[in-house]
Amino acid sequence: MLAAALINPILIAIASVAGIGLTRAAGLAPHSHELVLAAIAALLASEAALIPHFLKIDNSPANLFQSAFLGTIIHLGLFLAQGASIYFMMKPGNAFIWWLMPMYWVTLIGLCLVFIRTMRSPLPSTKTATN
Repeated sequence: MLAAALINPILIAIASVAGIGLTRAAGLAPHSHELVLAAIAALLASEAALIPHFLKIDNSPANLFQSAFLGTIIHLGLFLAQGASIYFMMKPGNAFIWWLMPMYWVTLIGLCLVFIRTMRSPLPSTKTATN
């Protein structure tokens, strides 16, 4: 469970460092203020998307699918809401959108890795009437 909660902050940090390195190598300004805003939005959305994963009742395939699907929907909705709110209220500039896009995809990949790992884990054995 702890690994599921830590994968996205690690991926966000790796993407941030790689993005800063690539922008500086290209001779562009990294816009670190916009990067921090995008990273915060990504962190909040990706961690909130794990709530259905942690609250699932059992490991039945249907329940695993529902928690994974709901997690991706929460991730998309919160990301869109936070991104629009930050962009229109704080007016950080277009660099914020350019930082927000890779953060979305990196955290979505991290979430999908967590959900796929959970779905591929062996199901607990259940007692039947014949046992």
